[in-house]
Amino acid sequence: MKDDDLRHLRETIRIARESRDAGNHPFGATLVGPDGAVLLRRGNNYSDDKGVGHAELLVAQEASRLYAPEFLESCTLYTSVEPCCMCAGACYWAGIGTVVYGMTEKRLAVLTAHPDLAGKLAQAKRLTAESTAEQAGAGLDALTDEERVSFTELNEAYTSKFGFPFIIAVRDNDKASIMQAFRRRLGNDRTTEFAEACRQVERIAELRLMDKLGA
Repeated sequence: MKDDDLRHLRETIRIARESRDAGNHPFGATLVGPDGAVLLRRGNNYSDDKGVGHAELLVAQEASRLYAPEFLESCTLYTSVEPCCMCAGACYWAGIGTVVYGMTEKRLAVLTAHPDLAGKLAQAKRLTAESTAEQAGAGLDALTDEERVSFTELNEAYTSKFGFPFIIAVRDNDKASIMQAFRRRLGNDRTTEFAEACRQVERIAELRLMDKLGA
């Protein structure tokens, strides 16, 4: 990926943050012309357009009104997350030549499937056996009231900022180091944190596979 691509993707992440802060979903998109100039920038607009207020769709719609298909063929749409089928279709029919995205929808789904640490599922005893044992091993099943409040606040702040739950291989940590990592990683940008969360998912899978193989 080129430096210009990274710069434009970081801009879509900034737009996603603005969208989240405005009460919408944390997604952003830009349209960049052949000379590298940003022509359009839009965030998710769920508050007004509900399920069809996707950033990519809004960019594609406006682009098709403002520019000729021949020009759009030489343009690039940048977006923080892989476009859904609705948005991909809009980009195609608008004639936008290239789409670049920061993370795949499949990988985002893997992250969002993870439960919050010491969250509501754990309190209701609805975690998988593996997750229950792992969280208990790190002492997350025996939190004080103050610690439980801290975890709840951190979970909410993290999910609000990044759009997926905090993930860490708890078997490599204890309660104190998990709390430290939670606070430290809240300072990351979304691209850095997405990569770290994926590494943690891979580490969790590695540890569980080693258990199954008796390694």
